Amino acid sequence: PSLFDTPAQRSGFHFQFAVGTGAGNLASGTLTILELGYTFENDYTLMFWHPMIENDSNQSPAVASRYPDVLIGIKKSAFYKELVFKIGFGGGGAHEPDFSEASLGLGWAYGVDLHYPMGSGGHGFTLAFTVHHVQLNDRHFAAASLGLGYTVF
Repeated sequence: PSLFDTPAQRSGFHFQFAVGTGAGNLASGTLTILELGYTFENDYTLMFWHPMIENDSNQSPAVASRYPDVLIGIKKSAFYKELVFKIGFGGGGAHEPDFSEASLGLGWAYGVDLHYPMGSGGHGFTLAFTVHHVQLNDRHFAAASLGLGYTVF
C-alpha cells in the first residue's frame, strides 16, 4: 500500500542528499547525509551511506566531527512503500578541526526514511531520522539526527 497514493516506482540507481540537525552524548550540530545506492526488484537497496554530524556545540573538547560514518548498508520499505527502514555498518571516527588528530573506529547507524515521491520516476523529498554510533578505541559516541533531503532515481 501507499501513504500518498502515488504511482512512483523505486528501482535502479539512486542518489540522496539531506541536511538537518543532530545531537548526541558528546556533540551536536549540522547533519549531512550522502547516499548512493541500487534498489533491486525485491525492494531491497544496497547502499554506500555517509551520515555525519559536525560538532557545532561548545562541548569539550572541540572536535570538528564526532559522528562521521562511512557505511555499507541495506534498506527496505515496510508497511507502506514510502516508509523505508535502513541499517548500515562500516568505518567511523572523529577528527580535530585541522585534522591534526583523527581517530578511526567502527561505525553503525540505523533509522527510517519517509519518502514523498514527486513523479512516477521515484524521485522526491525524503525526511530522514537516523541514530548514529561510533566506537573508537577509548570511547563511544551516540547521537540521533533529523534531516530533509531529496532523492533522485
